[in-house]
This record gives sequence, C-alpha cells and structure tokens, in this order.
Amino acid sequence: MGDLEQAVLHARKADEPDLAAALLLEAQVRVGAGDLPTAGLRLDAACALLEGHDLAMSWKRFTIQADLASAEGRLADALLLYVRSLREAERRSNETQILFDLTGVAAADAVTPAAPVSPAAG
Repeated sequence: MGDLEQAVLHARKADEPDLAAALLLEAQVRVGAGDLPTAGLRLDAACALLEGHDLAMSWKRFTIQADLASAEGRLADALLLYVRSLREAERRSNETQILFDLTGVAAADAVTPAAPVSPAAG
C-alpha cells in the first residue's frame, strides 16, 4: 500500500481530476485488500471530485462501487451497479471491462445464499 499512498500524495499536488483518478484506484485496491471502510471513504472522496469534471475514467466508479457493495454483502446494490457499469462498458465497446463486470456479477451471485430446496414428496 505504501506506493499507492505515495501516488495519492503526489496526486493531491496536481489537479482534481488526477486526484480523483488516484483515489478511485486506491479504493479499488483497498476493496481487494479487504479494507472496506477506507475503500468507501476514498471512493466517496473520488466521486465528490468527479462532480463537474469530465474525467475519462470516471465511469470506472460504477465497478468499484459494485465491488465494494458486493464485499459488504449488499448484493442487490452490487448487481444494480454492475448493470450500470456493463451498460457503460458496452457503450464504450470496452470488452475487457465487460469481462471484469461479468466476473463481479458471478462472484456476487456465488456468495448469495441459495433458497432452501424442499425435498420431493415421495
């Protein structure tokens, strides 16, 4: 995390779009590392900075929001956010992002408790 934190410190000296991009990436790494509270704070800060800026990577926030929601057990929210990200990735013809989002959907679905199956009457 040290290099990532250094990158964010450097981005704080730059402009808001650069800082927003660095915070988005930090949030994504922290979700993967299981540091969900800090990931949420970084994501919120990045989204606030994105308001009023046309940052090329701003659409990536949907996937990061979905990943965070899934990691927090908010699966319905995660699925809605993955759909939003998938639509944006399709609009951009970004097949790699579509693959990442579908992987996220599958992972969220995999941790969803299955409904109990009633035994067949016999």
